[in-house]
Amino acid sequence: MKHPNVQIIKYSEIYKEDVISLLQYIWTGMSENKRRQRFEWRYLNNPYQKQPLVYLAILDGKVVGFRPYVVQKFKLNNQIFTVFSNADTIVHPEHQGKGVFKILIQKFFNIEYPENSIVLNLSSNLKSTKGSVKEGLVPTNGIKTFSYKISLFGLVKTLIQKRKIPHFFLPLTVSSKGYHISISQSLDSDIISAFVEKNRNPNLLTNIRDKAFYDWRYAYDAEKFYYVYCYNKDGLQGYLILKKNSDLLYTVEEFGNNSSKEFRIILKSVLKALRIPWLRSRVFSPSHKKSLNEAGFIPEPKILLKMTGKKHLPVLVSPTKANPTENDFLINGLDIRNIENWEIHHTDKH
Repeated sequence: MKHPNVQIIKYSEIYKEDVISLLQYIWTGMSENKRRQRFEWRYLNNPYQKQPLVYLAILDGKVVGFRPYVVQKFKLNNQIFTVFSNADTIVHPEHQGKGVFKILIQKFFNIEYPENSIVLNLSSNLKSTKGSVKEGLVPTNGIKTFSYKISLFGLVKTLIQKRKIPHFFLPLTVSSKGYHISISQSLDSDIISAFVEKNRNPNLLTNIRDKAFYDWRYAYDAEKFYYVYCYNKDGLQGYLILKKNSDLLYTVEEFGNNSSKEFRIILKSVLKALRIPWLRSRVFSPSHKKSLNEAGFIPEPKILLKMTGKKHLPVLVSPTKANPTENDFLINGLDIRNIENWEIHHTDKH
């Protein structure tokens, strides 16, 4: 049975507790307090919005659906674009299959947005991908995969000695081939954002990643992140941000370097210093995959996908209008459906 009486509204503080309760169905195993912290960080404290871009489905005064968008700023040449990334969409289990998801999506596309704006979906699963495509988002030629780097040294240290790196060992600095590699859990948002801007490819759509971005993006679960800075006599030559998922697995959030040489030195140093057994990086494009391959990463084994039953899904995009024309997918001659016109890192995913 469809829900003709469902009302779609913008987020209001009066529904905050209902939203946090609803999120238990997507943020499973998370305490109420942790859900509140995550919701406030991701959707209320975003520095690129005046108010949260969150749509609620209301039925009989209760929240039965939640469709949020994370607002980010991307840059192409000197032009700034607003990018909306949908994430964490949930319909209450009792109301699924009744058209609520569809009308939540339709509401977004029936509102006018700034001229320079795009929808970028990096986080959908198989079910939501099908629903998003049905409602207007378009698959790019970019397929989301993983690449891995394995350290036998780190694996032995973790499994046999079971020794962890105490926090008082950090920050630490190691030297290698004329470079000084600093590893810490302290984010220097000024120096990283300056390096990103200096080394930005002006011909690609890239997350602006300014100081405000870093101060916000890594504020939640801050104890899980590690920052690696690579210096020589000329200053910062590269950086790497890692997230600790477990004693066995770390994830590359993002990286930047002046050459593949610095990237290899950074990786070798941090793998040994933190005794990391498995390091993984999400891959969005062939050029991204090539950079990782040159640094010693290996593509996700097909047998692993077969064992887990998972599928590689595409990055989805769309102009912010209900019925876009072919020209709406072109920005200064660049087709937003071509993933090689983007530079995307795991840090851009929500």
